[in-house]
Amino acid sequence: MCFSLYAEAQVKVAEPEFAEETMLLTSDTEGVLLKRENGSIKTKAGAGLYIVGIGKVKSRLSLPGIKSVNTVKVPSNARLLIKGKDNATDPNSYISIFKFELTKSERRYQLAEAGTFTGTEANNTAAVDFQAKKYGESSYIIQLRDLEPGEYGILIGDPNSQTSKNSMKITTFTVE
Repeated sequence: MCFSLYAEAQVKVAEPEFAEETMLLTSDTEGVLLKRENGSIKTKAGAGLYIVGIGKVKSRLSLPGIKSVNTVKVPSNARLLIKGKDNATDPNSYISIFKFELTKSERRYQLAEAGTFTGTEANNTAAVDFQAKKYGESSYIIQLRDLEPGEYGILIGDPNSQTSKNSMKITTFTVE
């Protein structure tokens, strides 16, 4: 633990310019800004719901294509530098990192599921746990550990105001 805190204290990278930007730290002195993609929410009901009135409705966040637009590959143990509006709020309350499910044409992440008899539940089975430390004036260093190969997304909410425009911008990356 002391080594981890010491290693983060040695980071000397400028914070990203704007809030909600994410940088992959490639060393203690360099990083690569990750691009963001536009997502959409798709809701689909099972056939049983239409036929007999019993079934489930699923809402998913979807992005076109099966690969991130970012060409840099993220290691399974990575450090990200994410700039917020400030760094006074616990980042676990508004930063979500998750692994996408892949189909033939898109990446998707299940947000919620509602069933006739099971009620509604938010689905976060693909959520990634992370450790965060304050960095600079308004950023966080996010430590990711033991990520499985695949496609990942970062959804950053504004803890002070939520707009629908911001909620569809997803920072994406690939772990190989």
